[in-house]
Amino acid sequence: MEQLLSELIQLSRSLGSDATLVWAGGGNISIKDGQGGMFIKASGTELGRMSRTRGWRKVNLNQVLGLLDNLLSHKPNAGRAKQGLLDSCCDTLADVTMPSIETFFHALLGRCVVHLHPVAVLPYLCSKNGYNHLKRSLSPKFDFHRIDFRGFGVVTAGQIQRRIYKKKLKLLSKTHIFFLSNHGVIVSCQSAVQAKTIVQQIMNRCEKHLPQTILVRTAAKDKMMETAANLQSARSHCCDSLANQITVPVKSLQTPKGVMPQKKWFEGIITPEELTYLRAGILWLPNDHPNTLKKHIHSHFRKTGLWPAAFYVCRQGLFVSESKENLPLYKKVFAYYLQIRGRAMQMGGLRPLARKRLSGEGL
Repeated sequence: MEQLLSELIQLSRSLGSDATLVWAGGGNISIKDGQGGMFIKASGTELGRMSRTRGWRKVNLNQVLGLLDNLLSHKPNAGRAKQGLLDSCCDTLADVTMPSIETFFHALLGRCVVHLHPVAVLPYLCSKNGYNHLKRSLSPKFDFHRIDFRGFGVVTAGQIQRRIYKKKLKLLSKTHIFFLSNHGVIVSCQSAVQAKTIVQQIMNRCEKHLPQTILVRTAAKDKMMETAANLQSARSHCCDSLANQITVPVKSLQTPKGVMPQKKWFEGIITPEELTYLRAGILWLPNDHPNTLKKHIHSHFRKTGLWPAAFYVCRQGLFVSESKENLPLYKKVFAYYLQIRGRAMQMGGLRPLARKRLSGEGL
């Protein structure tokens, strides 16, 4: 147990500390012990902060697989899935944190499984022609399986299970790579060392074929501060909330070919994580006139049911409503999503998620 746990912690810290691979509580890693048990990241915890006493759970594989079969034979139920995962835990931790909701597909795959949301991969997964570009980037060294995003946990596991049976995949003796549209990459292999090597090779090849980004100028600082104040006033008028001050998270922008962001870059939600971090994506605004701001904020709410907290004002820059303690993370997320969206546009246009995929159904 000690050796396996050390292997899990070392791999989790190494990959989880890289903001280009995963943010905050996203992503998950697992290692099986060969005796019916599996160590996996705990739900909502950070890979980069895993330790011997927190950030992981050990589960009984037979219980997890039995629970998955039961859930797939009925309409997915988030409550039963989460309680069942808790009941499958077989460690001695005092912590009652639930195993990752993605435990189900980890249980189906090889000894070591890594699931990440890399910045270098997401443009391929969020664009209309991304898979063709992905094939050109990874062939002939890597073969992979494509899985369309339909939901988390039980839903994704069901899709992978069908692919395993259909293709008669040999999970214990071979490496397999799955790309989840709009979501991320899954690597199933035999060891933590092998997993880390494969992840790095995939990232290197994907980065090599991405459109290069160039620095573009934003508005002067005084003008951006004025726009931030206008946004604060408009948002407060619309939703009567002063919870967080509107700030300028990124004062310099990197875009493909140095092109100023356009309205079509911001259409729809392109990943589930974008919904989590930026509350239904980034709201594009043509200018900072108070009436224009109010109109677009109200329109956004009618479409999504959420008040926007992330904004791009045309030819000015990015703005966000977030607490000071979370701002460092949002700076990274905001800058990365601008690059992801811009690069996806260069690959044939955005491939937004269907609205029905943005609910919790199927967790």
